[in-house]
Amino acid sequence: MQKRGYTTPTEYFTMSLRELSERAKNKDVFALLQLGEQYWKESDELADDPAFDRSVSPVENARKYMSDAVAQGHSRAATIVSAMYEEQGQELEAYAWTLVSQSVMDRSLSEKATSYEQKFTKQQRDAAEEIASKEYAKIVKEMLTRFKVT
Repeated sequence: MQKRGYTTPTEYFTMSLRELSERAKNKDVFALLQLGEQYWKESDELADDPAFDRSVSPVENARKYMSDAVAQGHSRAATIVSAMYEEQGQELEAYAWTLVSQSVMDRSLSEKATSYEQKFTKQQRDAAEEIASKEYAKIVKEMLTRFKVT
């Protein structure tokens, strides 16, 4: 996880899903990141765990946890969501999350954004910008809730 830019304390790597889930409910950014990674990369190994959430797909869980981590101030998590979409061949959504990443001041995907801009038509770019705008609005709303601003 350090290669991806996380600064997660090592004790989170050995926590149970139940403990991570409890911490995530309290908006613990490191628990959110760990759960996002585990649902994305380790869901097969965790499927028998009683705390494993089967209400949506593991990838959707991973994206939600990472999005929640962005809302808690971990801008790098938006870059990870972009990578998740790209890994699944969903380039328009990957581009949208590249834009979200830039909106939360993570410029690590600037070259990738330029590449997508050149690759997509104006209609596709507009669609990606609409997705990014909606996702960013959700993140800002959560951030404002976090700071008790209404």
